Amino acid sequence: MLSWFFKRAENKRVAEIENSVKNSFQSMKADMNHVGKWINHFKEKHALHESNFQEIELRMKEQREEMQQLRERIALFDKIMGENALKVRVQSKGDEETAQLSSEKEDLPTEEMSTGLPLGQQKVCTRLAALQRENPDKWISLRDLAEEVYPEKEKYDDATRSAISQLVNILVEEGYLAKKRVGKTMYVYLKKSKISLFEERKSSTINKNIEKVKK
Repeated sequence: MLSWFFKRAENKRVAEIENSVKNSFQSMKADMNHVGKWINHFKEKHALHESNFQEIELRMKEQREEMQQLRERIALFDKIMGENALKVRVQSKGDEETAQLSSEKEDLPTEEMSTGLPLGQQKVCTRLAALQRENPDKWISLRDLAEEVYPEKEKYDDATRSAISQLVNILVEEGYLAKKRVGKTMYVYLKKSKISLFEERKSSTINKNIEKVKK
């Protein structure tokens, strides 16, 4: 009789232990699921942050490249302005030499004063006039013109494009050139009324006079 009572009590104790163990495992499972969700959440946040960092790094790289291009263009602009200032001084000195030699009745050609353009702009017009004499009705692409004006350049890069574009824009404003765009390509044309100002003979005389002034 007592053994049955103790056995019943023991079975009850075992059932309680089993329920307790079962509840513990369920709690552990719930905790692990909760921890797993947090881990996935952190992984997603980490991936998002890494993506954001890569995007920021790419933007910074693009900005550095843009800054470098801007510095190159500013340097080119300063160089062109310096060359123009030097050319103005050379022209002024040439005017003084011409006046002095004229007073001494020396026969000195003065064709370089006929256009009143700086040497860089004269060179553009002279090369364009030569190209148009070969093809009178053909518009000349900006790239072909740049190769003629800057034969020392190995490639047609952004700096060369910027330099020739600035000269062309000035000449368009002053009425020497016309320009048009076809697709992505820019074309220019020396007005026929101006071609006679830039004959090869005058260009050769200009170069000789400039060399004489420099000496």
